[in-house]
Amino acid sequence: MPVLDGGSPLSVFTRVVDGGGVNGLPPYSDYNATQKILVLAAQQLMDEIIASRVGDEPTSTDNIGWGPDRLIPYMNLGIIEIMNLKPDAYNELRSIALVPGATQVLPDDATGILDVINLPTIEKAKFDLLFPLWMSVTAGLVKYVITDDRTPQKFYVYPPQATPATESVAMTLLVTPDDITDPTDDFPLDDTFQPAMVDYLVYRALAEETTIPNALVKAEAYHKKFIESLGIKSAVEKQTEDKGR
Repeated sequence: MPVLDGGSPLSVFTRVVDGGGVNGLPPYSDYNATQKILVLAAQQLMDEIIASRVGDEPTSTDNIGWGPDRLIPYMNLGIIEIMNLKPDAYNELRSIALVPGATQVLPDDATGILDVINLPTIEKAKFDLLFPLWMSVTAGLVKYVITDDRTPQKFYVYPPQATPATESVAMTLLVTPDDITDPTDDFPLDDTFQPAMVDYLVYRALAEETTIPNALVKAEAYHKKFIESLGIKSAVEKQTEDKGR
């Protein structure tokens, strides 16, 4: 397992065979989730590179150009890809202050609504059929939250809100987390996504590595592991299942 070499967190990953650190205790247990992911990805990259460089083994991932400065931007891209595949991977409970009228807008950092607390929801297309003039009714206390998949950052309330609006609605929102800029920053997703992120970092690194034989093939294998660890089936797997039905 790699351990820290020097004073700054994860400044250099040094490979050791016994997993030891100061006084033989593994410092790995003291790392935050971001550091653990970086260390595990670094170890996997080291193993891949060492296997391809018999007699010329590197001593750290910095020596071969894959230290935290290069892996952290890929971690941010990996978070985005996970959220594209699993939109509910990161969410927050928010109280949304309403504005006058029926049309409401989510906060800038929100990409959609996962759940509405203590109020029924209905799709706008259905509500339009049931009550064609619902936007022009008299203002009152909110009874329904209305959503439209075509405009995920907007929602509507019925009845509309008066001026000034005084109500708020509690919602669980799909939110884009802040970028990670340093190994000491917290990993924003649940711990269950850590193995997928390790595979993603190795995939991105190998995809750019020109010194490892068959690096692109290995990169695709890690990308497949990344997808599978998210519980997402490939198009081929879906076709096979459909044929078996």
